[in-house]
Amino acid sequence: MKKLFLGLFISCLLGQANAASFSEVGDAGELINTAQVTTGSGPLTSITGSLINLGQGVDDIDLFEIFISDTSVFSVTVTSNFFEDDGSPGDNDSTLFLFDSLGALAAFDEDIDTINGNYLPQFNTGDVSFLSIGTYFLGFALYDTYPIFDPLSGWDRDPWTFQTGNYTLALTGAEFSVPAQISSVPEPTSIALLGIGLAGMGFSRKIKLPN
Repeated sequence: MKKLFLGLFISCLLGQANAASFSEVGDAGELINTAQVTTGSGPLTSITGSLINLGQGVDDIDLFEIFISDTSVFSVTVTSNFFEDDGSPGDNDSTLFLFDSLGALAAFDEDIDTINGNYLPQFNTGDVSFLSIGTYFLGFALYDTYPIFDPLSGWDRDPWTFQTGNYTLALTGAEFSVPAQISSVPEPTSIALLGIGLAGMGFSRKIKLPN
């Protein structure tokens, strides 16, 4: 019984440590020095975020720092749910960008299949196989939004059409940019798990004591 509780406890902690998804915190920056750093452990398989209305028709641009561990299998698949200003469903027309660690544009993509109405961008396996393993910045923005200068120093914004909403970037061949640090103060969930585990071991020991 003691081994069972201990095993469950360790499994739960490992499950938390190996979380493979990263969620945008607030609004990710749009330049190299303001990009949101993905922090976690192990492979990074998805990034979730939102393109918001910055006011006066200025579209949002999200930039994330990631680590590409295998350029031969690196890929990004986008799903999104955008709406226009009047609340009608948007066409999700958007663009992916990949910058190297110095801010130089390494790759970008705009549309998958405009003939069939699929305006989502995508990096396919092998598209960036010519690149080296290392730190990169993955950018996501509406269509007709382009970086200024090389390395990146700003953006030329003229989105068509203007829309906002949530998105998910599914990745392969990538890892978190910065390993997660063990907090000195356990999270409430971890404390609860520890309590359950210790209680279980204590109960197991009690029932084994002789009368």
